[in-house]
Amino acid sequence: MSNEKLTDHQQKVAEILQAVEAAQQLQDDILKYGLDAAPLYIEDVDGDWWETWGEDEEEQPTFVESAKEIKNRLKALQKEASSIDSNLAKRLDEVNCWVKDVKLGSLTSKKFVMFFLQQMIGDAQIWLDIKAQTSEEERQLYYQQMTAVERYWYSDLFPKWLEQNDSKFLIWKQKLMAGEFSQSDTMLLQSIATEVVRREGTFWQCYIADLSMATDIIVSNKQQNPLCSQITSLSEEFSQEKYDDWKNTLQHWGIERGLFLSYNPNTIDGINQIVNVVLYNSDRLGASVYLKFNL
Repeated sequence: MSNEKLTDHQQKVAEILQAVEAAQQLQDDILKYGLDAAPLYIEDVDGDWWETWGEDEEEQPTFVESAKEIKNRLKALQKEASSIDSNLAKRLDEVNCWVKDVKLGSLTSKKFVMFFLQQMIGDAQIWLDIKAQTSEEERQLYYQQMTAVERYWYSDLFPKWLEQNDSKFLIWKQKLMAGEFSQSDTMLLQSIATEVVRREGTFWQCYIADLSMATDIIVSNKQQNPLCSQITSLSEEFSQEKYDDWKNTLQHWGIERGLFLSYNPNTIDGINQIVNVVLYNSDRLGASVYLKFNL
């Protein structure tokens, strides 16, 4: 019987880690392809559904099921969360209320919204699977098999986002829905992430960390000590106010240290310089230090 339970537990661990890997792959593809990643995750996103909408109600385009499935998954997760984690249930209710009246075709056309919903669904399912474990020891077994940045996100930052007030959430949800979010730094972050991985580091990048926690990318190096980093091309003259807002945001979320890096986009070998600074400080930056660094 004990062997059977062990096998079941190992299977569950494998399923959670597979879900974490899928969440990481979604981040990787968004960074690598930007909006061009949409067809990989959103069915018929570039189809001619606006031209044919309503012409044949019995034969709606296939993307409708995709958008409908996402709405249904959000509702199902909210119901499941209501008996496991009330904070998650509350967040999912916020998201459900945000999208419930958006027509399926319109929702599918909003690629950044769909990306966020898919990230939210993935995070929520992983969190529920972890919370469903009967002991803290079992939960730690899951965390131990994650990378340092994955563990930091699911054991620390994501739970904090569920528990604490997020004054920015309403604002950036509205911007996503209105199409006012461009993610113009995608190519820069993708280059940084690629170089971090090439040097055997790990990274995490998602909408909640970016838009609520002022963190473009979370990076971990050899010491397995994740560092929240904000990368900006603002000059010294204009970056101080942004730095102050950034520091206050990190402290609000209980993030104990961080890197605010200003760089010159015209600098030769700029990516390598950025990665050098990020990885070095991931290993060495002390607690309660919010470093402002200019390249």
